[in-house]
Amino acid sequence: MPERTAAFVQARNLAILMLRDTTPLTPKAIHDAAVDAAAMAIKRASGSHMDIDALEAELRHLFSVSAEGATALDDEAEHKPWLPTRKAAIEWRFWDRYVTYLEHDFGMPPPIVQKLHESTDMILERLEDPMRAAPWDSRGMVVGSVQSGKTANYIGLICKAIDAGYKLIVVLAGIHSNLRAQTQLRMDEGVLGFDTQKSRRLDTNNRWIGVGRLPGDKLVVHSLTSSAERGDFNKNVADNIGVMLGGDPVVLVVKKNSSLLRNLSNWVLHVAGSDDSETGKRVIREVPLLLIDDEADNASINTKSRPADGSENSVTAINGRIRTLLDAFDKSAYVGYTATPFANIFINPDSETPTHGEDLFPRSFIISVKPPSNYVGPERVFGLDGDPDAGIPAHDALPIVRQIDDYGAAFPPKHRSDHEPGELPASLRRAIRCFLL
Repeated sequence: MPERTAAFVQARNLAILMLRDTTPLTPKAIHDAAVDAAAMAIKRASGSHMDIDALEAELRHLFSVSAEGATALDDEAEHKPWLPTRKAAIEWRFWDRYVTYLEHDFGMPPPIVQKLHESTDMILERLEDPMRAAPWDSRGMVVGSVQSGKTANYIGLICKAIDAGYKLIVVLAGIHSNLRAQTQLRMDEGVLGFDTQKSRRLDTNNRWIGVGRLPGDKLVVHSLTSSAERGDFNKNVADNIGVMLGGDPVVLVVKKNSSLLRNLSNWVLHVAGSDDSETGKRVIREVPLLLIDDEADNASINTKSRPADGSENSVTAINGRIRTLLDAFDKSAYVGYTATPFANIFINPDSETPTHGEDLFPRSFIISVKPPSNYVGPERVFGLDGDPDAGIPAHDALPIVRQIDDYGAAFPPKHRSDHEPGELPASLRRAIRCFLL
């Protein structure tokens, strides 16, 4: 592994910019970019040494990773296409900043960043235009493999949604405080650019992290939650921050907790709601909401059955709070992210109550995001039987399983529960040492 000097990092980043749109990407093109970028970096760093071979090897590695395109199922009955016509007029400031961060600081291979760009465009264009006249709401789901980049995907979607005009972003991040805090930190680094433990509102005295450390103007976005363990939504804190919904974009990362979600719904209705003369309910108008449900199969599903007397559906607490929050906005979009979508696709698509609104069935779209070529999942480790009819290729298992046969003396077959093995087998002693090391 080469030493990550400032000059080396600068040369790598310059070479990535040179190679991003190069077609075809030949070994000679990578070599030439490495040499040219190294020369520029050395010149700027006043004669620093540069390992050209190491730089070229890292660039070959970065540009060798690939990913298949995402696939989608759509129901466009209530959807109005908008992104192709508006795309050129949108200033993609949050997204461009995030791309730079992913490639230069996070170390994501440029081909994977490009696939992330394509998949987030696929999702965004299936949501409604935030400028479209109300009422509208979208319900969709994104399916990806475990630990394959779903968080990076929805952070990218959030950046694009803010650029397009969504004003309130709510991320539902699991049922535990530590997971919520971890997700908030990723949001701080990828969207906000400042440490929310120090301040939840953009300010010149913020501690800059992630995208906030990149050169350029600080982009205006605020948070009502922080990455502290106790930094979940709090009505008093939100009031003190003094952010008006519908103005600057606002981001919240909230635990899936019934009380917290109830307090959030009550607060947004209090500060931005108005009475609807037709329904008698309070509604938040002209504040486009994007709600991201991370691990959407966990706690968000209504597991209560319909009462036998045919009365209003029974609704579990968290499911009801999510639906109530969505129903409070005249412009809302819900996107659930999960690696295990089975519970979500079996939600009753006709389930609705006057109190909670529609259930969370992904009626608008389901998008499957493929993992990158360097992803190691169960099929890579244990192998997979292919299915040509379904277009599923076969995978050979890795040669990592060894049969152990020196245990017979210590652990004979069908030994009694009170058997004393005596000296442990050499394979077990070695396994214990490896575990401790």
